[in-house]
Amino acid sequence: AKSEAGTLSTYYQALNCLYGKGEATKDQMLQDYVMVMGHIDANLADEGLKEERREYFTKARDVVNSLFFKVADCADIGRIAGEMIQAKPDDMDMKNRLLKVLNGKDCTDEKVYLTIAEDVHRANPTSESAYSLGLYKAKQGDLTGALKYMKEAVDLCSGCSDKVKYLLKAGQVASASGNHGQARSYANQILQLEPKNGEALILIGNAIAAQAGSCEAPDSWGAFWLAYDYYQRARSLDPSVSDKAGDRMGSMSSRFPTQQEAFFYQLTDGKSVTVACGGLGETTTVRTRK
Repeated sequence: AKSEAGTLSTYYQALNCLYGKGEATKDQMLQDYVMVMGHIDANLADEGLKEERREYFTKARDVVNSLFFKVADCADIGRIAGEMIQAKPDDMDMKNRLLKVLNGKDCTDEKVYLTIAEDVHRANPTSESAYSLGLYKAKQGDLTGALKYMKEAVDLCSGCSDKVKYLLKAGQVASASGNHGQARSYANQILQLEPKNGEALILIGNAIAAQAGSCEAPDSWGAFWLAYDYYQRARSLDPSVSDKAGDRMGSMSSRFPTQQEAFFYQLTDGKSVTVACGGLGETTTVRTRK
């Protein structure tokens, strides 16, 4: 656990080279991934870690993740994880690390997943175990149960490195269950940590667009204009969501009023208005459908 970030990263890169030559197995790649990432996560969880060293460990985490994820698929991970917990059924530290692996690869459908998640959460509720059970509940269609665990994951994640991941998933589950106010709250918490997070901006846009259904024109148009603003901001700030944001912008612009409809309410293109729909109270710009 006292190893430097570069040591851990280089060690795993060396193992990957051996794997490429047929001198290491997938089992070794998973077992050592669990060990190496355990040390990296332990350092990232240290609130006293200097910012420069935190950057090194973050880069090491990204390198190790990219190598491992190219090698293992869910079937391999599920099989190897099952063998590991069968060999050491009481090793909770190992189960915690395996849970992170299964979550990282989105292997929540593997037979061993629920067993590990429940064991970990029962023994010592953590943000990771709560998140795991929330994912499982969501896939089962139990959005109420999923939101309960996602909220717990956020609450238990005090300064942990996965805070944004938990907030985003909690917001997405809240949005899917129709709790748009809560979805916006989680998204705004993300933006406090990562002001350029496009997924959070899209989440806010979705919540605003959903509110338009409860308002009459012209108030509903204001929601569409404002949602468009958030999607446009997401596309300009975060290239990773460019296509998704662009699709949502197209959906919103198709709902803009015609010039004739807008003129009936003394609204013209470019005019600044405050959105009244749902008590949003934010300012946006009038746009008409071309």
